[in-house]
Amino acid sequence: MGRRTRTLLPTHKNLLKQPISESTRDKLVARKSRQIHHYNKTHQPLQPLKKGQAIRMKLPNATKWTLGTCTRVLDNRSYEVDVSGRKYRRNRRQLRASQERPPTPPVAGSDPEFEPEQSRREPENRLVENEANPEHTPSLDSAPSAENSEKPPRRSERVRCKPGWHKEYVME
Repeated sequence: MGRRTRTLLPTHKNLLKQPISESTRDKLVARKSRQIHHYNKTHQPLQPLKKGQAIRMKLPNATKWTLGTCTRVLDNRSYEVDVSGRKYRRNRRQLRASQERPPTPPVAGSDPEFEPEQSRREPENRLVENEANPEHTPSLDSAPSAENSEKPPRRSERVRCKPGWHKEYVME
């Protein structure tokens, strides 16, 4: 047997050292250089992106690559990109250059998804038919009153209907 057995008996430090010969060291260096050569066979350096170039990026918790635009070139292979109206800072390895046209920034009023929440609310001066007095129905061309346009009705102020199965129970 060419190795020392494990024991709890004290052992001298010189016996625990493994001698590394020059031939062994040369073999390790040669093996490492072969690994580097085979690993880098298909490696190609990534081309730097340009400002305004179309890119694809995976959004957080997404599986598909989303189209965006490179807005700024930062140092150390980092880029500031605009994807779906949000800005991200990403490394070049996390971005893919795309041959597509860069997306145009959304114009206010063109896409309801990018409009502010206040402008998406329904108008508050809706036509409501009053059964008791049908002549008192407001018209479409009348200006909204100041009290109606301040804020929408609160959720607690809406009309509530009890479920049908509650009719059999006494509720307080």
